[in-house]
Amino acid sequence: MDVSQPLPATLINLGLSIADLELYAARVRSGEYLSIAGITLLIYDYFCTFEEEWGHIWRQKPRLAPAKVLFAINRYFPLFTLVTRFYVFNRALYNPTVRYSPTSGTEALN
Repeated sequence: MDVSQPLPATLINLGLSIADLELYAARVRSGEYLSIAGITLLIYDYFCTFEEEWGHIWRQKPRLAPAKVLFAINRYFPLFTLVTRFYVFNRALYNPTVRYSPTSGTEALN
Protein backbone atom coordinates (compact mmCIF):
# COMPACT_ATOMS: atom_id res chain seq x y z
CA MET A 1 0.00 0.00 0.00
CA ASP A 2 1.34 3.41 -0.94
CA VAL A 3 1.99 5.45 2.20
CA SER A 4 1.10 8.72 0.42
CA GLN A 5 -2.47 7.52 -0.16
CA PRO A 6 -4.95 7.83 2.71
CA LEU A 7 -6.19 4.69 4.41
CA PRO A 8 -9.59 3.37 3.31
CA ALA A 9 -12.46 4.28 5.62
CA THR A 10 -12.98 0.66 6.67
CA LEU A 11 -9.42 0.45 8.00
CA ILE A 12 -9.78 3.74 9.83
CA ASN A 13 -13.05 2.54 11.40
CA LEU A 14 -11.26 -0.59 12.60
CA GLY A 15 -8.46 1.47 14.10
CA LEU A 16 -5.78 -0.08 11.88
CA SER A 17 -2.67 1.67 10.70
CA ILE A 18 -0.18 0.81 7.97
CA ALA A 19 2.20 -0.50 10.63
CA ASP A 20 -0.54 -2.80 11.97
CA LEU A 21 -1.18 -4.19 8.49
CA GLU A 22 2.53 -4.72 7.84
CA LEU A 23 2.93 -6.52 11.17
CA TYR A 24 -0.08 -8.72 10.41
CA ALA A 25 1.27 -9.59 6.95
CA ALA A 26 4.69 -10.45 8.39
CA ARG A 27 3.14 -12.72 11.03
CA VAL A 28 0.94 -14.47 8.47
CA ARG A 29 3.95 -15.10 6.24
CA SER A 30 5.98 -16.41 9.21
CA GLY A 31 3.12 -18.76 10.09
CA GLU A 32 3.04 -20.06 6.53
CA TYR A 33 6.78 -20.73 6.58
CA LEU A 34 6.52 -22.55 9.91
CA SER A 35 3.66 -24.69 8.62
CA ILE A 36 5.65 -25.64 5.52
CA ALA A 37 8.69 -26.45 7.67
CA GLY A 38 6.61 -28.68 9.97
CA ILE A 39 5.01 -30.54 7.08
CA THR A 40 8.43 -30.99 5.46
CA LEU A 41 9.94 -32.43 8.66
CA LEU A 42 7.01 -34.80 9.07
CA ILE A 43 7.35 -36.08 5.49
CA TYR A 44 11.13 -36.43 5.98
CA ASP A 45 10.50 -38.52 9.09
CA TYR A 46 8.09 -40.74 7.15
CA PHE A 47 10.69 -41.38 4.46
CA CYS A 48 13.45 -42.06 7.01
CA THR A 49 11.41 -44.61 8.98
CA PHE A 50 9.30 -46.21 6.24
CA GLU A 51 11.60 -49.22 5.78
CA GLU A 52 11.43 -50.08 9.48
CA GLU A 53 7.69 -49.46 9.53
CA TRP A 54 7.20 -51.78 6.56
CA GLY A 55 9.19 -54.57 8.19
CA HIS A 56 7.77 -54.29 11.71
CA ILE A 57 4.16 -53.35 11.00
CA TRP A 58 2.91 -54.06 7.49
CA ARG A 59 4.65 -57.38 6.76
CA GLN A 60 3.31 -59.04 9.91
CA LYS A 61 0.21 -61.27 9.91
CA PRO A 62 -2.77 -60.68 10.13
CA ARG A 63 -3.04 -58.10 7.38
CA LEU A 64 -5.66 -55.86 9.01
CA ALA A 65 -5.27 -56.12 12.76
CA PRO A 66 -6.85 -53.44 14.99
CA ALA A 67 -3.37 -52.40 16.12
CA LYS A 68 -2.36 -51.75 12.51
CA VAL A 69 -5.44 -49.62 11.91
CA LEU A 70 -4.70 -47.54 15.02
CA PHE A 71 -1.05 -47.25 13.99
CA ALA A 72 -2.02 -46.04 10.50
CA ILE A 73 -4.44 -43.46 11.92
CA ASN A 74 -1.87 -42.27 14.46
CA ARG A 75 0.90 -42.07 11.87
CA TYR A 76 -0.80 -40.66 8.77
CA PHE A 77 -3.80 -38.68 10.02
CA PRO A 78 -1.65 -35.79 11.37
CA LEU A 79 -0.04 -35.33 7.95
CA PHE A 80 -3.44 -35.29 6.27
CA THR A 81 -4.72 -32.80 8.86
CA LEU A 82 -1.72 -30.45 8.55
CA VAL A 83 -1.80 -30.38 4.76
CA THR A 84 -5.57 -29.86 4.70
CA ARG A 85 -5.44 -27.03 7.26
CA PHE A 86 -2.59 -25.35 5.39
CA TYR A 87 -4.49 -25.54 2.09
CA VAL A 88 -7.82 -24.34 3.51
CA PHE A 89 -6.27 -21.51 5.53
CA ASN A 90 -4.23 -20.18 2.62
CA ARG A 91 -7.13 -20.51 0.21
CA ALA A 92 -9.37 -18.46 2.52
CA LEU A 93 -6.64 -15.95 3.29
CA TYR A 94 -5.91 -15.15 -0.36
CA ASN A 95 -9.47 -15.41 -1.68
CA PRO A 96 -10.29 -12.06 -3.34
CA THR A 97 -14.06 -12.62 -3.04
CA VAL A 98 -13.97 -12.60 0.79
CA ARG A 99 -13.88 -9.18 2.38
CA TYR A 100 -14.52 -7.66 5.78
CA SER A 101 -17.94 -6.11 6.28
CA PRO A 102 -17.70 -3.29 8.86
CA THR A 103 -21.48 -3.16 9.33
CA SER A 104 -21.94 -6.76 10.46
CA GLY A 105 -18.46 -7.41 11.87
CA THR A 106 -18.22 -10.66 9.89
CA GLU A 107 -16.85 -11.79 6.57
CA ALA A 108 -19.11 -11.26 3.56
CA LEU A 109 -18.98 -12.06 -0.14
CA ASN A 110 -18.68 -9.28 -2.72
